[in-house]
Amino acid sequence: MGQNLQDHIGTFPGPFLVNQPKSFIVERDIDSQEVADFLFHGNGTLSTTLINGLAFFPSTRAVQDGESDWPDTEWMFLGLGNHQDIDRDLSKAFNVRYDVLKKFFDPVKGKDAFQITVMLSRPKVRGVMLLRSADYRDDPILDPRYFEDLGGDDIKVMVEGNRFRFF
Repeated sequence: MGQNLQDHIGTFPGPFLVNQPKSFIVERDIDSQEVADFLFHGNGTLSTTLINGLAFFPSTRAVQDGESDWPDTEWMFLGLGNHQDIDRDLSKAFNVRYDVLKKFFDPVKGKDAFQITVMLSRPKVRGVMLLRSADYRDDPILDPRYFEDLGGDDIKVMVEGNRFRFF
């Protein structure tokens, strides 16, 4: 059915803890007044996407391919602290084992932090979407084919993007 499925592969390291209440934590920052501000005036904390900034960079691969004007990595800066259900929410959103995320996030729940996500915007390999059957109620078969390029270029771009972010 679909031979050009493209997804944005991302890394989500962190959290990077901060010592001041500068990030968004649901339990601390949302109350009835915040809800009312959003519902009646369209403003306040709930009106944000939580993405505080975006940046786009060409990798070495993009430059070597003559595509330095078409960045293939994206950075998202998020002022998102560690709310009490962060492990459960990320487990559901990204299909990562809950027990792994719980062990990782338990020591930092309730603490202010920020996140920097590096995403591969233009992977070399495209995924596929196939119909499981003629019955529209059956879930399709999705194979994103993450990091299946034979030269390993996609993973190299991700590593480069993360190294650039930290060094």
